[in-house]
Amino acid sequence: CESEDGILTQEEVNYYYNYTPEWTLLSYQVGDCITEIGESAFNGHIALTSVTIPDSVVQIDRLAFANCRSLPNITIPSGVTTYGDNMFVHCDGLTNVDFRGNITSVPLAMFAYCNNLQSIDWLTYNNITTIGNKAFLFCEGLTSVSFNSYLNTIGDEAFEGCRGLKQIDIPSGVTTIGKFSFALCTELTSVTINSSATTIGNQAFLGCKRLLKIIFTTETPPTIATDILGNEINCSFIVPCNAVETYKTAWPQY
Repeated sequence: CESEDGILTQEEVNYYYNYTPEWTLLSYQVGDCITEIGESAFNGHIALTSVTIPDSVVQIDRLAFANCRSLPNITIPSGVTTYGDNMFVHCDGLTNVDFRGNITSVPLAMFAYCNNLQSIDWLTYNNITTIGNKAFLFCEGLTSVSFNSYLNTIGDEAFEGCRGLKQIDIPSGVTTIGKFSFALCTELTSVTINSSATTIGNQAFLGCKRLLKIIFTTETPPTIATDILGNEINCSFIVPCNAVETYKTAWPQY
């Protein structure tokens, strides 16, 4: 076993595989004795293409796979219940992550700058309540996102720079859409918000140059910041017919 205490550290990964400065590690099978993949354990292994994680692992710490730029996909076993911030930041080649268990929140910058991340279907079938700040920052490969009914918080800058997104449907349970949450989503054309309890943060849709409409389905206006659109003046708000005056009164700036 590569670790006596069950925690796989960066030093142990490098030592066990005769680490060299060229970062030549291509694949790694984590030992069955490991229960925790420690902070930055695989950080910077730019040639790594395969990691096998055993069922014994219950925790993966921050930056564990950061900058693994060649890693195309990874399977997280069902026993993992604790996830650290920035786990996959700058994993440029990552296209999909298979969560075998239930993940209830997406930590800070978990997938930030994963430019080729294409599938996040697990947002739908897991009981995720919180998408953390910068969780999918500049994931330019994403073309669609679906949320489950348990979701209540979309953090600041959560999807900023996701240039491939075209439509967003915010479920009725969401109470917070953070500032800059969908900023610079330049292909976004339509957003539907289904909750009157939602608070929309400042410049949530800044730089969404093709955003034509935001649809509000409830008669009670959500709480919005002074400026949610930035300079995008071509966007229309569509509201229930019998609530037009209510919305006008609530949002005089628009």
